[in-house]
Formats: sequence, C-alpha cells, structure tokens
Amino acid sequence: MIIAIGFGFRISTTLFTPLLYPDSVQYLYLAQEIQNGSFFHADYNLDQGFLHSRRLPPLYPFLLALAPGLTNYGEYIGAWISILFSLATFLPAFWLGRRLDSPAAGLLAAGLMTFPWFILRYASPVLTEATFTFFFTLALVMGYRAMDRKTAGAFALAGAFSSLAYLTRDVGITTVFVTGFFAAVRLALLDRIPWRRLGLFLAVLFAAFSLCSFPYWLHLRVHTGHWGLSSQVGNRTLGEYIMLYGGSRLDRDRLPGREEGTDSLEEATRTGEPAEPSLKSLPALAFKVLALSGDYAAAFNKKFGWFLSSILLLSLASSLVGMFRRAPTRPTVDELYFWVWILHFLALYALLTPYMVDERYLYPLTAPAALAGALGVVRLARRVGGRWFANSPGVIPLASGLVIVTAFVTLWPDFKIHYLRMSPKTLELKYASGYRKAARFVREHGLIPPGKTIMARKPFVAYYLRGQFELLPKTVKEVEQAAVQGKADFLAVDTFTLAMTRPLLLPLAYPDQPVPGVRVIYNQVFPEYRRVITFYDLKPSGPEPSCSSEHRTAAQHLRAAGLYLEQGRIYEGLVEARKVLAQNPEDVTARGLVMDAYRQYYLHSPSGPIPLSLFITTIKDYLEVNPDDRQVQQQFEKMMRLVEEVAPGVYMKKSNMH
Repeated sequence: MIIAIGFGFRISTTLFTPLLYPDSVQYLYLAQEIQNGSFFHADYNLDQGFLHSRRLPPLYPFLLALAPGLTNYGEYIGAWISILFSLATFLPAFWLGRRLDSPAAGLLAAGLMTFPWFILRYASPVLTEATFTFFFTLALVMGYRAMDRKTAGAFALAGAFSSLAYLTRDVGITTVFVTGFFAAVRLALLDRIPWRRLGLFLAVLFAAFSLCSFPYWLHLRVHTGHWGLSSQVGNRTLGEYIMLYGGSRLDRDRLPGREEGTDSLEEATRTGEPAEPSLKSLPALAFKVLALSGDYAAAFNKKFGWFLSSILLLSLASSLVGMFRRAPTRPTVDELYFWVWILHFLALYALLTPYMVDERYLYPLTAPAALAGALGVVRLARRVGGRWFANSPGVIPLASGLVIVTAFVTLWPDFKIHYLRMSPKTLELKYASGYRKAARFVREHGLIPPGKTIMARKPFVAYYLRGQFELLPKTVKEVEQAAVQGKADFLAVDTFTLAMTRPLLLPLAYPDQPVPGVRVIYNQVFPEYRRVITFYDLKPSGPEPSCSSEHRTAAQHLRAAGLYLEQGRIYEGLVEARKVLAQNPEDVTARGLVMDAYRQYYLHSPSGPIPLSLFITTIKDYLEVNPDDRQVQQQFEKMMRLVEEVAPGVYMKKSNMH
C-alpha cells in the first residue's frame, strides 16, 4: 500500500518537473556508447565525449544501456529506472527499521519517504540520485546482516553491494570501510570471535568489493595509463581538492578560475592549471570540514523540511544520551554504526568539495534520515505510552499517524504549488522545457541535420538533435567571433535560460535584429513554458529561403502572417507582415500583426525591459497610424499603469503618447 502511494506521487511529479538535467545527457550518451560498443574500444578517450568528458562511474549508464530504444526514448527509460529504484529503497528502509527497533518503525520510515518534495524531485529524473540511494541504503542493510549472521557469504554480499554503491557514484567507496571498521569493533570486542575468523571475514568483505570493482579499475588503467579509484579526478588531484577551501556557497568567486567566468571548480581545473591548495595545516582542514558540514546540513534541513529535520535531531539526541548512559553493548554499537553511516557521508562531501556545492549531493541521506526520524517517534511513543496508557498497543500507530499528518501539513506549501495548481502558469520552469518539441520540428523539417555542432547554454537541444555541444559565450561579440571562427554550426537560445544565465544575450531570443552574418531558421513561442526558443544558422549558404512566395498579394501575406502568429511562429509572422509594410507603411492590419507579435513575445516570456520595450515601441507605431482604435488605446493605457506600479518612471516617459 505504501509503495503504491509512493508510486502515485512519483508518477505525478513527472508531469511538471524535468526528466533531463545537464548530467542526464552525459549518462544517456555514455549508455549509447555502451550499446554500440565504442565504450570498449582501446582508443576510447575519456575526455572527448558529448560534453568533453566521459569520466563517469559506469553502473548507471550500464543500467540505461540494458533498455532498447534509448536513442529516442532515453529520458523516459531513465525516469522509469529512477522511479523503480526510488520505490525499491522502501524495502531496505523497512528492514532497517525492523532490525533496529520494530516493524512499526520500518513502516513509518517508508511512509515518510512517500511524499516529501525533496525526495520526489530527484526520484524520477535521469540522474544517479535514486539508484545510488538504493545501493547506499542496501549496503547498510548488508552490513548489519553480515554482523548478525557471521558468515563469509554474508560478508561477501556486503562487499558486493558496497561495490555497487561505489560503481554508481565514486563517494560510495567509503561504505566498505565503514562496514569493515564496525564489523571489526563489534565482532572482536562484543561477540569475541577469534581473530583468525574475524580476519577471514574482513578479507572476504574487501575481496568481494575489489572483485566487483576490478573491471572499473582496469578500465581506468587502460584509458588513463595509471591505476586509480576514480575517473573524475586523479589520485594527486584528489589531495588538492581536499586542501582547497572556498568559503560558503556565496564565496564561489574566491576560487581559482572563477574570475574567468567558469561555472564550476571542475571546469576551472580542467581548463587551466590545477588549483593551488589554500589550506596548509590539519587544523585548517578540520575547520573546513566542520564549516562545510554545517553548510550542507543547513541546506539539507531546508530542503528536507523543518519538521522532519526536527524529529531527526531529537532521535539523534536521544540515541546519544542512551549510548552515553549505558555500557557498550551490541545494540549500542549497532546504533552508533547507523549514525556514523549518516554523519560520515555528510563529512565526506565537506572534505571533498571546496564549498557547499548543492544540497542534491546529500540526497542519499533521505532514506536513513527518514528512518532516523521514525526511530525517534516510535521510541518516544513507546516511552510515553508505557507511562500514560499502560503500554496500549494503539499508541505507536496513533503516534505514527500523527507524525505522517503533521509532516504532510508542514510540507503543504510545496504540495500547494506543485500539485494543486498544475496549470501552464505555474509549471516549474526548467532549462529543458520546450526544447524537445522545438528539436522535433527542426529535425522533421531538415533544418539541422545530425552530427552538427550546436552552441547553447545547456546541452539538451544538442542531445535531441544528435549533435555535438558547444558552450554559449557571454556576450554578443563573443558569439559573433565564435561564428566567424567556425566553432559551431548552429545557435540555440531561449528567453528563460538567457534571462537566468546570459542576460547580455537576451536580445538574441527575439530575432528582430539578429547577429550579422547568421540566419534565423526557427522561432517559436511556447506559452505553456513562458519562453521563446530561437535557432540560428551560423554558417548560412545560398540565398535565404523565403517563408512564402514573393508573388503573393498583400492579402495573402497578411493571411499567412496571421496563421504563423496563431501557431506561435513569431519570426515568420513578422517577415510576412513586414513584406506588406515594405510596400505600404501605412497598412493598419500589418502594423496590428506586428504589434500582436511583440505582444506575444512580452506575454509569454520572462518579464524584463527587452520584450516590454519592443512591445511599447510597436504599439506606439500602431496607434500613431490608427489613433481611433480605442480598444488598443485602452489596453495600452492599462498596461502602462501596471508598469508604472512595478517600475515607477522607468517606461512611462519613454512611452508618452503625446
């Protein structure tokens, strides 16, 4: 029942959240290379992939590669894989709850994993989050199982599943060491098994881990020339990362390479000299770990929800008090193993990153965190129930139900935004929105053939068009230089992405005055995503294709312009209307169509001075020719009053009708 409810929430989330992120495209391309066999070639270059890098852990792309139809339906295949692994995580969470306390704790943990927005947000995209969370939690389960059964087979399974976590994400390598350490402590000090037998168990644990991981290590040896544990950074560079500290997330500009406008430390170190370590002593390193652990914990608390985080902290406090008040026992070590499993992962990212990069890195802690909260609630209910209700069997279910309801109420703002108002105006805007439709139109009409290099801010359109990706520069001059130098064949821009990340390039999305020497081949308004998407041909050859026959009459041009505008193809509509204005500048209908074109630009784009100023200019031109149109005059005056309320004095002077 709980899994069915969780499945419903996860499926509904896919209706208004993206399935593709920039990392997703890398995984999908790597999976396609696994399918076609190029991944296994001796000349396979780790630094010449779709996004100039194939340095990714292999397990998740291999899972994607198992499915047919990856080229056309990759995002849907990846979404199903993520959803299934997210739901499968309920099972180890339930087992852990039953193992550490009772079935009620396991059921409550599964219930708390069904609906929090932070869990749902990354439960369906084509990312490693859901898959790694499953193997990360399952490795913890297998660690407990190995310590309970005390057999070589159980330790072999623990090592194998720790390897699967590591092969999904490199940071999973620590799971085998945490399991080995606590197995040694518990079996030697509490269970008092012979040292020879303990050594055998630990040897089997690490041997199984190494055996499962060896193909990956061999792959690194063949393609990098040296043995290593990660393809993303070398062993030497890893030490430099550890000793690098960039302060809080707001201090990113202090990092080496940020002054060059790079988007990440990885990009800065890959494109230039290795970053100079900023920490010179162990106390400074300890301060970095503590400071960034606090930053990551605060970010996790914000996303996970204050109520769930509160019961998590209460559970941690009660566990620590209980451990210090009694002598070390087997349950005490088991409890400590669970909390170290959570806290070591938090400290690990604080150690390996120079600043708090993204709360998404802590997504694998959602299952253990939900379980920790469930343990605290069940134990508190048992204590209170035993004192007030004489151990009534209904106390724990009642407390669990109250916690579920309270958690849902505290997360209500997210549900109100994302679930109850599923309309075009409240869709969550993401960088990929609209590009699949745009790419399908361009591909079906033969405007961009496969294999071409496409310059864009994000790699989605290059993936959909089966081309190569080139990063969009920051200024129009740099775009012109890139076009002259032949760095790319086509340019893809949209109003949302440019407004968020490249504001100086925003006029390119409205091709009223495009870059000299390039040609607009596609321009479309997407009202449901509030964005305009425009494609340019950076290497046009031959005469520019006409949107319609030059022998059409003015009425035919106007009719074609109206049809284009109805379809959201603004640029083509403007071309048709301006052909009429070139012959008759006073044509009221043509001016009205031009005004309507810019009105669509303004209404269906991120608000800002560029679409608004274009709209004001065109509506003024229209009213100067046709001053008797009272309906347009009233609409214009109403709009200007609204603008004046938002930005007093900014546009009213520019648009003074007299």
